[in-house]
Amino acid sequence: MLSGWKTAGHLACPHCAHDHDAYNLSHGGKTTWFDNHRKFLPANHPFRKNKNWFTKGKSVTESAPPVRTGEDVLQEIESLGLMKVTELGSDEHNARVIKAYNYEKTIISSEFDESNET
Repeated sequence: MLSGWKTAGHLACPHCAHDHDAYNLSHGGKTTWFDNHRKFLPANHPFRKNKNWFTKGKSVTESAPPVRTGEDVLQEIESLGLMKVTELGSDEHNARVIKAYNYEKTIISSEFDESNET
C-alpha cells in the first residue's frame, strides 16, 4: 500500500494507476477490478486463456503495466502540486488534484529542517 493513496474508485490500484481495467457493476454501480489481476500472470499461464472461470467469454492478452519504482512514485506525487493545508485556497485546489489522481496526502519528510539534527 502507498500512504495517502485512496483505495476507492477506478484509480484504487497504485500499480495500474491510469492503466486500469476497472468497470462499474451494472446493478449496483460499484467499481470492480474483477479479472484485472490476470494480466499480472505469466503470458503462458492457463488462467489467462480460461474463458469460463472468469469474465465470461474473455481471455487476457495484454501485459501488466511496468513496475514503478519508489522514485517514480515520489516524482509523480511531487508533480501533482498539492498545496499545504495552511496555504490560502488549498482546499479547493487539493480537492481537484485528489479527484483527478486519487492521491490525497503529501510527504512531509522533505519539510523537516535537517540542520537541527544532533
